[in-house]
Amino acid sequence: MKTIILIAKNIRYYYRCSRPVFLLFAAGMLCASLLLIYLYGNISPSVREFSSDDLYSRKYVFSFRSEPDTQALEELLHRAAETERITYMTSVSLKGSENRGERPYLVGFESPGSPVGANISRGRAEFTEEEKASGANVAVISESAEFYASGGTLSPGSDTVTLDGKEFTVIGVATLLDCDILIPAASYEKNGFGILSVAATAESKPDYYDNLELLRDIREKFPDVTVRQHAYTAYETSKRDTLPIVLLMSVVAAAAVSAFMFLLKYLSDGTDYISVIQSVCGAPKDTVIFIKLAAVFLTAFLLSLPGVALHVLLYGPVFGRLNLVDGLVYQARDYLIIILISCIASALASLPFVVSFARGSAAASRRRLE
Repeated sequence: MKTIILIAKNIRYYYRCSRPVFLLFAAGMLCASLLLIYLYGNISPSVREFSSDDLYSRKYVFSFRSEPDTQALEELLHRAAETERITYMTSVSLKGSENRGERPYLVGFESPGSPVGANISRGRAEFTEEEKASGANVAVISESAEFYASGGTLSPGSDTVTLDGKEFTVIGVATLLDCDILIPAASYEKNGFGILSVAATAESKPDYYDNLELLRDIREKFPDVTVRQHAYTAYETSKRDTLPIVLLMSVVAAAAVSAFMFLLKYLSDGTDYISVIQSVCGAPKDTVIFIKLAAVFLTAFLLSLPGVALHVLLYGPVFGRLNLVDGLVYQARDYLIIILISCIASALASLPFVVSFARGSAAASRRRLE
């Protein structure tokens, strides 16, 4: 408790020692905090991936060891976010051309009402109402599956491919978003293909905590599920790169704070007499040094908070428009990292002054201040 009181007194004496210098140092720390927030957000992969709202960041892929209850799965998916498209899939054997044998490919069908998840190259990507109703053996295939099945190109409407020994007429060649081969739902059921994998694309990216709740509920409902992709997969992966970014930001912060080292030296020298009094009164030198460093650390913390508050309040009209990447979303975690970097950098910048004090005796310091 006494140590905390002494730290608070050191901070108070920073202000009382020279108000203009302290206010100038405060303004410098505010600017440094805003600079760090800007740089961290624009170069950190984790911030960019968390903010991303592209097709990849709205996609879920689940694998099951046994066929799941699709109705229960859809209810869970719709509860977290409106689902734009759901594709049910399994692995089938595609017969290759010449002597290539067979190779597994993902065949799937899309839930009713889903927009077609295909960018057509040749032929057509949509099934006719008659094909859907009758369960016709027709398929839209990817270019990779086309090349493996034919060794070249196929003519939509006339050429066929063989899936698990059954022939399907190719009606289109496309870049498929979820599977390799797309067939009508009735055809999928008629041919006895099971459902061992599901891909779902949400209309909008769900909230981070809603996403965690969805994954938890799905794991509870389907114990045999394997989550291969979810809305924040890239974000979770990018968090591994946080440490190098933090180290880089620490260097930047130290450089920014170094510009105000002469102010830190002035404030540090101005409070040396307090440290001398503490030493003369019997306080161990390591305790006095800790108090000086803690005072700088806490001062930087208190001065960084207004920078964070200013960034949060003015992010929409001002700071958000300055970003190199549109739509960046800062989490509380990101602001805490910035504050920590500022505090550590300030403490490191003050080390030369603390070391200078530590190398001298209390009597020498007292004579210098007299």
